[in-house]
Amino acid sequence: MRALDINILLHYRTSPVDYSSGGYAPPEISEAIGAMLGELDLLDDDTSEEDRAYCLSERGEVYTDALLSVPLPICTWSIPES
Repeated sequence: MRALDINILLHYRTSPVDYSSGGYAPPEISEAIGAMLGELDLLDDDTSEEDRAYCLSERGEVYTDALLSVPLPICTWSIPES
């Protein structure tokens, strides 16, 4: 999963408009959304909103829940093995 993919998923989790609401989507974005609609099953067509074409699928909801529950890293001291 690329940073772009995560960005798109979090956008659809929080925004009522499409990721590329200006009408133009670079090929990378179109390809990522296409994969998320198809084989990855992370997005669905959104029939409830007039301002966006896609929403998170159930799988996308579970995945973004998991992303948001990852704890922040902590620093720990350890003795290296000799």
